[in-house]
Order: sequence, then structure tokens, then C-alpha cells
Amino acid sequence: MMGGGETVSGDKDGVQPTVHIPIGWQRRVEGGQVIYVSPSGAALSSLEEVKTYLLSDGTCKCGLECPLIVHKVFNFTLGVKVEQHSQPLAKPSRT
Repeated sequence: MMGGGETVSGDKDGVQPTVHIPIGWQRRVEGGQVIYVSPSGAALSSLEEVKTYLLSDGTCKCGLECPLIVHKVFNFTLGVKVEQHSQPLAKPSRT
């Protein structure tokens, strides 16, 4: 049971989902709790904190895809596979 209304897709047959961390963001585990750190350094420890942060004026939303599906991008479940994007996803250029 995950509580807090959090859902994890892709965990059928015991396969853990992969969390793709947006460019410029960090996902840390501190004291048994998942923390997301925004590009501006704000530490967010729940989906509600993420939503409040993103809806606030003047906050950095860099690296987030549009449309943003918050519960798919920000996963606070321990033990999921994590992939950090190191550069923007772009279409290959034709030369």
C-alpha cells in the first residue's frame, strides 16, 4: 500500500517502473524519504508540495514536459529504477 493517493504504473508482474528525472531536477533519498530538488534548489517531499510549488508564481519549471502529468513525473515510491536525463531530448537533425 502506497498511501497518499500515489499510483505507480508499470509494476505488473513485479516489474518496477522507471522514473525519468527531468533535466535540471534531482531525485534524492534522504532518511528513507524521496525528495525532489528543483533547478532553483527547492526541496519537495510530496506530490502536494510539488503541485503547490509548480502553481506558485516565479518558480522554476525548467526541464518539465508539457502537458505535465505530475504523478507520472514525480514518483515518491522508494525502490523504483531511476534514469537521470543528462541532456534535452531532441529530434535528430538532418545534415
